[in-house]
Amino acid sequence: MAEQFSFDVVSEVNMQEMKNVVDQATKEIKQRFDFKDSKTEITLKEKEKELSLVSDDEYKLNAVNDIIKTKCVKRGVSLKAFTYGTVEPALSGTVRQVAKIQSGIAADKAKEVTKAIKESKLKVQAQIQGEQVRVLSKSKDDLQAAMAFLKSKDFGIDLQFTNLPLTQDAETGPQLRSRIEIILNVPQQGTPPVISLLRPCWMTCLSILLGLTCAWLEFLS
Repeated sequence: MAEQFSFDVVSEVNMQEMKNVVDQATKEIKQRFDFKDSKTEITLKEKEKELSLVSDDEYKLNAVNDIIKTKCVKRGVSLKAFTYGTVEPALSGTVRQVAKIQSGIAADKAKEVTKAIKESKLKVQAQIQGEQVRVLSKSKDDLQAAMAFLKSKDFGIDLQFTNLPLTQDAETGPQLRSRIEIILNVPQQGTPPVISLLRPCWMTCLSILLGLTCAWLEFLS
């Protein structure tokens, strides 16, 4: 039976980057003259996957949103990851808006993704697995084509690809290790004395690099 390759389509936000966005936005607000004595607050609720924005009025709230969006772009957080609620009255005459942070692909969006893949006529299969979509094929090239296809489509949410197969046929970790060890252990005729003295040092460095490379290759496999 021919080997089958796959990758997963997910929609997640790096919460550490979201923390950085909130920290940088809060710092800028504290330094801006137009927010002096403002009751503006930005709260990231990681467990609930929510971003809560509070400010004096709707005008300032929009300004806070602009700051957040600017920081998101700089930190590589997609603006498609947010679903904004309506602006509501809050305590002490302030206004509040809550933005839901994307976490997983909703069922309707997952169906939309799988339908688009099927209609693309690519030689791949798509399966909904919880809050993600798995794409399978016997060809890595077809998987690459499927990724390119999905990137070209707008599903209204930010998509990422995980558990990617190796993009090209490569030696496995053990094969690579054997090949390099043979090279390292072959005596070189006419090697200068200084090089001979340094040989153990650079062999150790290469061995460490080799170990890391093999571990990475085995992880990708």
